Amino acid sequence: TLSIGLTRSNTGSFVFSSTKGYRGVKLWQRNVNENGGIEIDGEQQEVELVTYDDRSSKQRTTRLYETLCNEDDVDILFAPFSSTLTSAAAAVANANDKFLVAWAAADPSIYDQGYDNLISSEVPSDRLLDGQFPVMSEAGVETIGVLHRDAGFTTTLADTIDDRAPENDIEVIHRESYAAETQDYTSSLQEISSKDPDVFFVGGYVGGCIDIISQMKENDIWFDWVHTWYSQSTEFYESLEEDANYTYGAYNIHPELERNVDIGVSVGEFISQYRELFGGDQPQFASTNAYCAGLAIEEAVTGAGSTRDIDALKEAAVGINGETMTYGPWDIDPDR
Repeated sequence: TLSIGLTRSNTGSFVFSSTKGYRGVKLWQRNVNENGGIEIDGEQQEVELVTYDDRSSKQRTTRLYETLCNEDDVDILFAPFSSTLTSAAAAVANANDKFLVAWAAADPSIYDQGYDNLISSEVPSDRLLDGQFPVMSEAGVETIGVLHRDAGFTTTLADTIDDRAPENDIEVIHRESYAAETQDYTSSLQEISSKDPDVFFVGGYVGGCIDIISQMKENDIWFDWVHTWYSQSTEFYESLEEDANYTYGAYNIHPELERNVDIGVSVGEFISQYRELFGGDQPQFASTNAYCAGLAIEEAVTGAGSTRDIDALKEAAVGINGETMTYGPWDIDPDR
C-alpha cells in the first residue's frame, strides 16, 4: 500500500473546514482504491490513510507529524487544515525528508521558508482577492473597514487589502485584529460602525464569522456591504439562517462552475459523489482543495515512479502545469 499520513481537527476552531477537507481526501482515496490503486513503477498500490486528531493545536500538530514521520514512517504527508497548522507540519516534513502536499495553507510566507518538499493545491491568500476589488470599484466603493483574526491566513488577507485597496481608489479607514479566543466583538463593531465604511470585511474562520454577524444583529449594526470569507460555508448559513442573507463571499465549487477536467471527476460528479458518500453533506472549498491535493499526489507518484524520491516527486508535480485542469488550471510556481 501507499501510506499517507495526516492530522485532522476533530475539535477546536478548525473543526468545520478540517472535516470538509478530510472528506475530500476520503472521496479521493475511495475512488483511487475502487480503481485498483495508483500505479507506481509498474505496481498497483492502494492508498492507506494514517490519521490523528490535532485538536486545532499547533504544538500538538508538530508532535503528531513527528510521529507520522518517525514511528509510522508513512510514505507521503497531507498537510492539516489552516496555514497555522500547515506551517508546523511543513517544518517537520522538511526535517524528515517527507513529501508534503498542502490544501488549506494560503499564507504565502509558508512558501518562502525554503522547504524543498512542499507543494500546494491552494491559491495563495495574496491572490485570493484578485476578483473582489474590481467588483467593489465598479460598484463605487470608496472606503473599507477590516476586522480580522490574528492568524497567518487572515492577516495576509488584511495585508492584501492594505496593498490592493489604494490601487482601486479604495481607502482602508479601519483595520483591527482580534485574538483566537475572542468571543465578544461588540466594541470593535461599534467603532467600525461609527466610521461608516462602504464595505465591512471580516477576515476570520467560520465560527468567528458566525459570532460577528450574530453580534451585529444584537447591536443593530449593519453595513451596505458585508464580506466574510466563509459566507459560502454550509455551517455559516445553517447557523445564521436568514441572518446570513446579503452577506458577500467567494465560492469556488458550484454546479454551475463546470469545467472539462483532465484528471479526477468533473465538478458535478464530485458534488454528487461527495453528497452520496457523506449523507447529503454539501462540500466547500476545503473539500475540493483536499481532493485536488490527492490528485496531485496521484500524478506525482505516478510520474516519479517513487513515493520517497523528493526531487522526482516535485519535478513530476510541477510537470502537470500548463493545460492541466482540475477545478481550475493547475499552475505551481516552482520558484515560490
